[in-house]
Amino acid sequence: MKHLNYFLFIAIFSFVFNPLTNAQELWLDEDFSSEAWSFALEEAGLMHPLAGTVVDIGETYATFPFKPNTYGDIEGVQGFYINGHWSGNWIDEPQTGLDGGTITHSIRLRNNNLSYIQLPKLSNAGKITVYVRNSNATTNTSYHIEKLEDDNTTWTNLTTFTTAGYNNYPEGEFDDKHVFEVNSSTPITLRVMKNTARFMNVFKVTIEKFAASGIKNNFSTRTSIRIQGKTIHIQSEQEANSNIQLIDLSGRQVWNTHTAEKQVQLPASIQQGLYIVRMENQHGSLNQSVVIY
Repeated sequence: MKHLNYFLFIAIFSFVFNPLTNAQELWLDEDFSSEAWSFALEEAGLMHPLAGTVVDIGETYATFPFKPNTYGDIEGVQGFYINGHWSGNWIDEPQTGLDGGTITHSIRLRNNNLSYIQLPKLSNAGKITVYVRNSNATTNTSYHIEKLEDDNTTWTNLTTFTTAGYNNYPEGEFDDKHVFEVNSSTPITLRVMKNTARFMNVFKVTIEKFAASGIKNNFSTRTSIRIQGKTIHIQSEQEANSNIQLIDLSGRQVWNTHTAEKQVQLPASIQQGLYIVRMENQHGSLNQSVVIY
């Protein structure tokens, strides 16, 4: 399938993002196939006059993407930065995605060129979920989840996902779903980045709050934490120096230490309430909700 070569770098402030939406679980729930995103781009003047129309090119077809060389912004609480193009109504018939939603549009990441969707900066991040579709029927393609470092310039790869050619998707499935545990208790900016062969369509991205991630334990041996008063009791079959953080429900680190002790005393200044304890060493990591009283 050929696609017209219009690409765009834009900075948009999307009203679609709402930190209060699903406040107990999600920071971000972006459906790029939604009418809200279509409306936002149209209002910002970013759509090509023929966007969403199918144009025959020989025996194939293409859809018009963003308006070329156009920059704009949409007022809102957080910013999206996109280097790619907008695929309009390129699907012959609306499809049902793995999330149960209807798919008609996407943000389309480029073929063999740097292309990305940079997400708003969040106070913390638990699990990121990305819904995609390879534009090629038979050949795999890959993409990355990256985080922006403190210098606001350097991007570090957190994980790489591969999606098969769409003919190799399980029967009845139109898209592919990928999940990664970011588990950052501190502010973080993430992006979905692609610079490999084959176009790829991104339909939806969700990010859970770190505090909403619940108990996450990837230790290979039995390891647990319990709180009694203001003492952390660590139960583990392995000896290790561990980094232990105490994080409040806003995602703010309120205390941390590095120790090999199995009993760790919290400062008297720690107030009563619900917290996340994060423990990490060379054997694994554990996030656990605790009540301090």
